[in-house]
Amino acid sequence: MRLRLTTIAIGCALALFAGCSSAPSKPAKSAAPPPAFKNYVALGDSYTSGPLIAPTSPGSPPYCLRSGSNYPSYLASYLKVKKLTDVSCGGASTTDLYSSQSLRAGVAQSAQTETPP
Repeated sequence: MRLRLTTIAIGCALALFAGCSSAPSKPAKSAAPPPAFKNYVALGDSYTSGPLIAPTSPGSPPYCLRSGSNYPSYLASYLKVKKLTDVSCGGASTTDLYSSQSLRAGVAQSAQTETPP
């Protein structure tokens, strides 16, 4: 038991001595530049689209109520993304990933106002 404690004590002393050596350390590397993103595609429902937050996103279907100041817009600006494709829409569900959003508030929309999947 005594030999084991001595071995542990010597190991700790060596580790402490190695950490306190006066050898110069390498200078810290500068931080890598943040990754550059070219495209950002945002999908989501009303939580993502930010309904009724001014201003309304240009080109957004009126029933989607997509804001130009929603989180995808903020994040794209923050990351300096070159192209944002925001297709978030209020009331969207997972079925809207493979079928058009043609029914809003119980009213069928015309083919011109359908949102593609």
